[in-house]
Amino acid sequence: MTHIRLGREHLARLDTASQLEWLVTNGIGGYAAGTVGGALTRRYHGLLIAALQPPVKRTLMLAKLAERACVLGEWVDLDLNHWSGGVSSPLGHLHLESFQLEGGVPVWTWAIGSTRLEKRVWMEQGQNTTYVQYRHAAGPEPVTLSLRALVDYRDHHQVTSGGQWMATIEPVTDGLCVRAYEGAAPLWLFADGAEARPACIWYRNFSLALEAERGLPDRDDHLLAGEFTRVLAPGEAFTLVASARHDAGRGVLALAGALHRRRAHEHALLEAHERALGRRAKECPDWIRRLVLAADQFVVERASGGEDSLRGTPGAPRGILAGYPWFSE
Repeated sequence: MTHIRLGREHLARLDTASQLEWLVTNGIGGYAAGTVGGALTRRYHGLLIAALQPPVKRTLMLAKLAERACVLGEWVDLDLNHWSGGVSSPLGHLHLESFQLEGGVPVWTWAIGSTRLEKRVWMEQGQNTTYVQYRHAAGPEPVTLSLRALVDYRDHHQVTSGGQWMATIEPVTDGLCVRAYEGAAPLWLFADGAEARPACIWYRNFSLALEAERGLPDRDDHLLAGEFTRVLAPGEAFTLVASARHDAGRGVLALAGALHRRRAHEHALLEAHERALGRRAKECPDWIRRLVLAADQFVVERASGGEDSLRGTPGAPRGILAGYPWFSE
């Protein structure tokens, strides 16, 4: 399949990098979405919007990872934020060499001198679990990567005012467990091999330009729950897992197969499409195949309980979402 790709001519422009959006989904109503530059411009942007009662009760749990990298002893911000008052900082989109879709998986490549860092984001089908994988793709020296996890706990239609709650953040094996308040579903953050340092600091006044255009409240706050630091050797990759499940990403083999499972799911969809077309499959243009993958994002399994009630249940009832990010079935 031909990949969709954007280069520096688009990504270096602040307006373009903040307007073009990406979306990945999990087949039960949960999703992750954002802009190609990394800035939050909607209340619906985040790395884990979990469907706690599939396909509804969609709850923002992880807003973003504020990334920076230390290359040859110098720290470089890779993140992009828009703040109230019209300030944009840092301007990490200026280091983006490319953004592309590998099937339905978004891929960012940052260029810092001769060093190339890649990032991929995808979700586990049928689970409220997001994977964010970083890879040291090129360069002669190790790179130290810092990821600051900005979390939340709200309906995806709302915005947050910092101080409404103060989370309990506890170290666990390979990561952190974040509970916004008593009775809230915990967020599990796992990053095998990384140093995890808890924090509890509100980042205030993210400016959401697309909410302002809609005439809705356009200021949002998120809680810094911790920082993950990991040294990457040339060619090495590691994955941060954000999940509403305590057993997500456990085990090296399970984690190593996560991207393979996503690609296998997409491959199965395209194979079914080709079987349906029969002889005409060879004449099918690539943009039709991309639409097949896009259409699958709107098909969801439904359950009256949480996502666990779907596991091991063949023929679970299905629905079609009317659209992202606002609509339900």
